[in-house]
Amino acid sequence: MSVVANSPAHPFVSAASQGLPRVAPRLDRNSLAGWATLALGLIAAIIWATETGDTSSLVRAMNFILPTYFLTIMPFVAYLLVRADPKMIWTPIVLFLAHTALFKGLGPLVFQFGNAETMAYINDNIWARTHTEQLQTNILNAVATSVIIVSACFVMRVRSVRRFAQEKRNGNFLRDQKIMMKTALAFLFLGFINRYAIVLPYEWGLTDTPPPGIASTLKNLIDLGIALIAYLSVRRGGSWTILFWIVFPMHVLTLMLEFRKSVVMLAILLPAFTAYLAHGKPRRLIAWILSGALIFVLITPFANYGREMIIARGGEDVYNASLGDRVGIVENVLSNPDAFLAAANERARQNSWLRLDYSGPQAYVMHEFDRGIVNPTLLDGLWRLVPRAIWPDKPTTSGPGRWFYQYVTSSDRQARVGVTFYADAYWNGGWTAVVLVCGGIGALFGVATALVMRWLRSSDFIMFPAILLIADFALRGLNGWIQNGFALIPYLMVYGMFVYFIRKTARL
Repeated sequence: MSVVANSPAHPFVSAASQGLPRVAPRLDRNSLAGWATLALGLIAAIIWATETGDTSSLVRAMNFILPTYFLTIMPFVAYLLVRADPKMIWTPIVLFLAHTALFKGLGPLVFQFGNAETMAYINDNIWARTHTEQLQTNILNAVATSVIIVSACFVMRVRSVRRFAQEKRNGNFLRDQKIMMKTALAFLFLGFINRYAIVLPYEWGLTDTPPPGIASTLKNLIDLGIALIAYLSVRRGGSWTILFWIVFPMHVLTLMLEFRKSVVMLAILLPAFTAYLAHGKPRRLIAWILSGALIFVLITPFANYGREMIIARGGEDVYNASLGDRVGIVENVLSNPDAFLAAANERARQNSWLRLDYSGPQAYVMHEFDRGIVNPTLLDGLWRLVPRAIWPDKPTTSGPGRWFYQYVTSSDRQARVGVTFYADAYWNGGWTAVVLVCGGIGALFGVATALVMRWLRSSDFIMFPAILLIADFALRGLNGWIQNGFALIPYLMVYGMFVYFIRKTARL
């Protein structure tokens, strides 16, 4: 499909680029979705500005329409991209669409459809907001989402970026399955050592030695190893299939001790995505995702119970519990399942749904800025780019999430709260900062999508840790603070230097 100069879907494209393949298919529809999102956000903004009173039917209607739009249209656009090229499932632009559907669509709908206990919790806690304030957060999400999509699509049409997406010249060598096998086994072995011998012993109180930052960041390296084994299982079968079905269930079972649904779902879905690269059959992928959704529903009561028990035993959050405490909680569930099920049935508040909703912190931050309180967190994040080896006295902080919770509650509790990049940008400089920050995020997503497609088209699987870091940022990272995004850059640089060294010595 040719690009029409100054077309409605691409008003900034002056002429069609020739001679280079596209970074991604279906860019027309993806860009059009961005402009449609902006139009819908502007309509909501007009309603927000003209309607008075919290009982306005139009305000309440838009609080339903905007999240529902995110929940339905964004997955559809992502489906079109992935159907056109299965490799797109690993790209930040597709995962950002999934992020928007989950956290800007499904999450905010709890404000409309939560049960009585859930609504009582929303209205009585520190994140209480009116319907008008809720609409303001939905408008923020719409404007930010549209800017990111349009910016990413524009950047992916730049000729130099399209060149990034081309297959490497040594792609045939990289596709040698012996290299894939060595990479999978290396990730599995190193990931096992990193997670179970370095990171988790500190988190579970078995040692007082904190792991290096990059070790914590690459805690999921073992999941990548298992995911690549799933890829080889589809391509080669035999012993790779046996190895996968030995390692995969054991790893998932150990993750249950963390009482975190996100890590379990990551371990389940990563093999599905890599296997999809091998077989390219959407029905098999959908079947695996639906199975994962069923597992999510089944483990939710167990994870919630574990979290509550950790807090009841004096822990500040789910990260603050010893291995003995975790094993003890599992033993309680297994020895007295009736009591566990009774407690689960009595838990009427929809906590899992509430964790997908960031509207409360967003509304609080927007209200702070609107009454003249500005928080320059963008500048605070720049120091994260300086390695401690260069700046030995670099200050160590507890993170903006903890600071924000303590700022709001005036307590010393070590809870962490994300406000989303969008609200953080708004707190720094209003709508101007939102457009600038989200435009930058979109540009980064465009370049990163090109690089991911290059690595996948070349079967350059040694870059999968970098792909995972980028994918996790696109899927979950935007729920945090902008300075957390700065922290990702040094890790990518370190891994890039590591790969360069490996290639230099192995002549890859």
